[in-house]
Amino acid sequence: MVAPLVVFCVTYLVIASRQLAVLKLDRPAGALTGAVAMVAVGGLSAAQAYAAIDLGVITLLLGVLLIAAYLEEARFFRLCAWLVVTRARSARQLLWGLTFVAGALSALLVNDTVCIVLTPLVVRVAIEARLPPLPYLLALASATNLGGVVAFSGNPQNMIVGAAAAGHPGFAAYLAVSVLPGALCLAANAAALSWLFRAELPTGPLDDRDAPRPGFDRALAIKG
Repeated sequence: MVAPLVVFCVTYLVIASRQLAVLKLDRPAGALTGAVAMVAVGGLSAAQAYAAIDLGVITLLLGVLLIAAYLEEARFFRLCAWLVVTRARSARQLLWGLTFVAGALSALLVNDTVCIVLTPLVVRVAIEARLPPLPYLLALASATNLGGVVAFSGNPQNMIVGAAAAGHPGFAAYLAVSVLPGALCLAANAAALSWLFRAELPTGPLDDRDAPRPGFDRALAIKG
């Protein structure tokens, strides 16, 4: 019993530290090494380890990532960024719009993907509009985390919870219950960032609101 406990603690230490300079192990490699070590010390049998792999969750995650990849190729995310920029009349409206769009996308797609895809777009928009990038990057990072809890497809942890619940509640039922708390959290997040960066966010109209509409490949998006 001692050996499995040691393996468990060391594995979580590796995961929490993100990367150990000595062993060159990042989180995925640390988790995989810990799983192998747990079988090696007898904490789990090989059959139990295989049974713990949820192919449904892996398939769902792969499917959502493929959809996100198709949407990126179709320039869907660029279109979303363009819509937010052209409809915002001030720096604060841009921050609020980014918060809710990023949160909504993260509820339907994996939040990590949304964060990675939108980050360069947010930086570019902020620079071209002569705005400080930091408030918008913080809004993106926090909104994707908040929005990711609204639906089972928002992050891998939600997918695992949904699979463990065996369909009770289902996707739609869970979404119906979580939408309002998620929206309130996004609003509180945007309000807090607007207040914290009130000195850095100008009150006048935005520059570069006449950016050309990006091309959107509707057929490719539907195919995805």
